[in-house]
Amino acid sequence: MSSKSIRKNFFFFLFSTALISCVGTKKLQKETQAIERFTEIVKPDSVQWIKIESYHIKGKLRLFLSDEGVSERATADFRANSEQTLLKLKNSLGIEGLIILIDKDSVLEYNKIDKTAIKMDRKVWQRLSGVGNLPASLVHLIQPESFFEEPLEWFSSDQQIKISSEFGTVRGFIPINESFISQIESSNSEFPVKSIEFNDYTRFQNRFIPKRITIFGKIEPRKISLQLADIRQDSDTSTIYYSLPKSITLQR
Repeated sequence: MSSKSIRKNFFFFLFSTALISCVGTKKLQKETQAIERFTEIVKPDSVQWIKIESYHIKGKLRLFLSDEGVSERATADFRANSEQTLLKLKNSLGIEGLIILIDKDSVLEYNKIDKTAIKMDRKVWQRLSGVGNLPASLVHLIQPESFFEEPLEWFSSDQQIKISSEFGTVRGFIPINESFISQIESSNSEFPVKSIEFNDYTRFQNRFIPKRITIFGKIEPRKISLQLADIRQDSDTSTIYYSLPKSITLQR
């Protein structure tokens, strides 16, 4: 995989750069919602809805990108806290090609193949990459509750439970008789993702988190699947840094 492919893979992964929706899934969902009747309820006790935790985590990811006529995969070692994510992206041959460190104010990109490094304001990076207001931290992405702002409204049909933020711009869905969010969608034009699916929940610390996350964007047919191959509590709770080699000139 070339350095351009590595970069493309990363940005499709990193919280939905130019991500897009699966037509079949979205059509089915619209048809389903058209015939569903929701009634307002109080939050069921069986549903997990826990305050967002400020974890310090590390582990490995598997990334799968599919586009029209294209299918690629990569892996990444990661470290993350509530404000930062560090990823070391490798291609299918295990060659580390791109390092990304994103925090609340800036983004550092180091391309080890092209031997270039650039640091930019996070707001500029968001505009260029198309990630909008999606969370910068993997810690938040694995906690779907982080997409919602209080107060919440709860609804139920015969098939699923729906959670809606105050103005209804972000909606979550939980299959009836289950406890965890399986899908999030947004009607906000500034939100770069139409839907995110969460599957294969597993216990981590005091909650259950999804091991498989699939992000669908606004233009078909691309999608990116992210699988947590390994996740652990990081005993190092200090600020995350990445030191560039002395031979690399940082561009700003």
